[in-house]
Amino acid sequence: MKQAIFYFFASLALLTSCQQEDTLDETTGYGYLSFTDISVQVANVNNIHTRSLVEDLSLRGEIRQDGETVKTLTQEDLQGGSIRQKTGDYTIIIYSDSYLEYAEWTDDEPGEAVYYAETTVTIAEGEKNKVTVKLPMINFGVCLSLPEGFLTWFTDYTFTVGDGNRTVALTDGKTAYFPYAEDAKITYTLHATNTDGEEMGGETVDYGTGEDESIRPNTIYTVDYAMAVPSLSAIIVSPSDTSNNGQAYLSFASMDCGAP
Repeated sequence: MKQAIFYFFASLALLTSCQQEDTLDETTGYGYLSFTDISVQVANVNNIHTRSLVEDLSLRGEIRQDGETVKTLTQEDLQGGSIRQKTGDYTIIIYSDSYLEYAEWTDDEPGEAVYYAETTVTIAEGEKNKVTVKLPMINFGVCLSLPEGFLTWFTDYTFTVGDGNRTVALTDGKTAYFPYAEDAKITYTLHATNTDGEEMGGETVDYGTGEDESIRPNTIYTVDYAMAVPSLSAIIVSPSDTSNNGQAYLSFASMDCGAP
């Protein structure tokens, strides 16, 4: 009987020891992080859009250490879930789905805004880290704006815009997106047929190569045509600029519309 009791207490002591070891493993060498605020910076607007817009985007994330991905972040993780992570220094990368696709867009695809951001964090033992991330648009866009009454003078038109690598056809009010690079430029052409059946325009206009011209990421450039008889004039407008009440007139082109 005494021998049986000894075995019982010996087993109980072993179980207690294992439980203590598991508890230590849960806390020793680990900390926590959570994303309290992920916001998207919309092109040309100083306002920051937070949860409502972020939830409409399909975002992905990674935790990297020494250049290697140690954890892939889920949508739940990015929406404030607590993440247990070993202590150490990490780089957190968050991006929209479009980041994985935009290098492969073709002439038939107008593309979309691409969001990407990196931030660093140090995980200390037992501590909770609250991470905030602002995601800027890392590419740029070009939008076509035709004047009211344009189709009174013209029965048909073709507008194309490119960055030297890809050329996209746009209709009024639509936007095409292009990867940003230090030597980026915009090339656009408007070709139209007036009500007399005459072919007008077709001249190629470049922006980004002249003095005081530059293309910036997180910006949508509007090619804004204005009717002026007897010519049709175009300017590129960058609403992100602060000069001229938020509009900077960056380049100019004209096309005779055949009006009397």
